[in-house]
Amino acid sequence: MTTKTFLKAAIASAVAALSFAASAQTFTATAPAPAPDSSAQQALSAAANTNGTSTYNAGVAYYDQQAYEAAAQTAQNISDQDAANVGSGYGGGMGYSDAWQQAATQAQGVADQNQAQADNQTPIQQQSEASQTSSAQTETAAAPAVASANSTAAQSASNSGSSQSFADIGAQTGVPQGQVTVSNNTAEYLVAGAATQALMNGVSTDGYQANIAAYQAAQNAASCGNPGCAAAWWAVNASQQGRANADYAANTAAAPVLGSALNVAAAASAVNSATQTLQQIQSMTGVSQGQTAGATSAQQAQALTTAGTGVAQGQPQVGTDTSYTAAADTQQADLGAATQQNQDAAVTAAQAWQTGLSALYSRNAAQNIAAYDNTMAQTTGDPDWTSAAQIAQQQVNQQGTTYDTQGVIQNQAIAAGNSSGAAANAMAPGIGNTLNTAASSSATSQAQATLQGIAAQTGVPQNQ
Repeated sequence: MTTKTFLKAAIASAVAALSFAASAQTFTATAPAPAPDSSAQQALSAAANTNGTSTYNAGVAYYDQQAYEAAAQTAQNISDQDAANVGSGYGGGMGYSDAWQQAATQAQGVADQNQAQADNQTPIQQQSEASQTSSAQTETAAAPAVASANSTAAQSASNSGSSQSFADIGAQTGVPQGQVTVSNNTAEYLVAGAATQALMNGVSTDGYQANIAAYQAAQNAASCGNPGCAAAWWAVNASQQGRANADYAANTAAAPVLGSALNVAAAASAVNSATQTLQQIQSMTGVSQGQTAGATSAQQAQALTTAGTGVAQGQPQVGTDTSYTAAADTQQADLGAATQQNQDAAVTAAQAWQTGLSALYSRNAAQNIAAYDNTMAQTTGDPDWTSAAQIAQQQVNQQGTTYDTQGVIQNQAIAAGNSSGAAANAMAPGIGNTLNTAASSSATSQAQATLQGIAAQTGVPQNQ
């Protein structure tokens, strides 16, 4: 047997032995479940819950305040009408107490009670807003720590699982196994968008306050008794709307800046991580890793590799079928329309609820006054009390009609919102299926074009 024949036989035998060993062994790779920092996660969750609760409480206090203000104004109007009749009724000049004066005083008391209730909502609202601000700051501060803890726990679990797998393979094959330490530069891009995110949070909060101030100014203008007062409050309303619009525009403008900053930072972080990992592989194996030394472009690297190996390098023309991007345009438009309808319905329902709430509080105040006046009319027999009761009852009827009307509007809007929301939910899976089908078809087309390019460059037919 010649030396060459002997080498061929030895190699074939070794390959057969390795193939048998590989097929005969079963390797395990059990990774333990990640164990993140539960206390940090709980702190973040608590802050998020406090934030949501405080925001809700502030909103409820604000709208309660508006409703009590409306009720106080209704009672004040009744009191003013009663006061205008003082001295003109049954008791005037006859030695009897003036029922109109008593009715006006009682109605004024109801107005004062509702105004006091309105004033009581201010500290509640302020406390809730302070709590919301504090919890939002806590969330912002806690998020990086939670993300870091979760990332560390997942990385630890992954490394532990890999170590178990490598130990098992090494024990069964007799070949030591190892893994380079994965470089992690995620902190670089997490910090990159922090300033922009803080700006967006700030303008969002300011826009929320501006909207509240604009609404308050509109309410004040509607409550004014002369054009000058109303004009002044409408000017404040316009100013606050401008402030809210500016905040919205700033938030919109900041969004692409944030996305761009994160994209650039993430790309740089990925390059740094890959470079460090390749350097570790090179130090462990003695084999150079990465792009061919001295090359400053892919073309130069391919040319240097071709010269060094004698094997032509290059990449075939990749198929560029992107038709799938337009596959669901019509469905997307329909979904957008349904979503807009849902949003419009939600706004209408909220406005009807707010108006109805003010009407309800005003009706209750007027009912209180009317009940008192009717009782006095029955007790004294004074017709002035009956007239006063009729004035209050007019407000009861008027506010009751408003309340009922807004209730109908609210129910219709809720039904429309539920319908459009259900329609949007039903459309979403269809859009996903359409895109998946179109993308699959496009991917097949691109793969075929790419394989044809490889066959043209190499002369070797390619199969998919």
